[in-house]
Order: sequence, then structure tokens, then C-alpha cells
Amino acid sequence: MSNWGHSEFDFITRGQTVTSLYYVETVLKKCLTTATQRSRENEYVLT
Repeated sequence: MSNWGHSEFDFITRGQTVTSLYYVETVLKKCLTTATQRSRENEYVLT
């Protein structure tokens, strides 16, 4: 959740583990890419 609205869900198969590398490379990068694209469109600066 952010000031722009809800973030997307990442569904993980039951019993599967999520490593920190997976979380950073898959989940966070996708969220940050989307947020920075929105910031350019709306002329906001991420700090």
C-alpha cells in the first residue's frame, strides 16, 4: 500500500520459501520500478 493506492500481490505456492534474494530481485524491484514510473508521470520525487 502506498499513497498511490494498493500494490500488486505476489502469490507464492504453499510450502515454498522466499529468500531475501528473491524478495529483492522480484518483489521490490517490481514495486520500485512501478513507483518511479508513476513519480515521473506525476512529477513527484522519491526520497
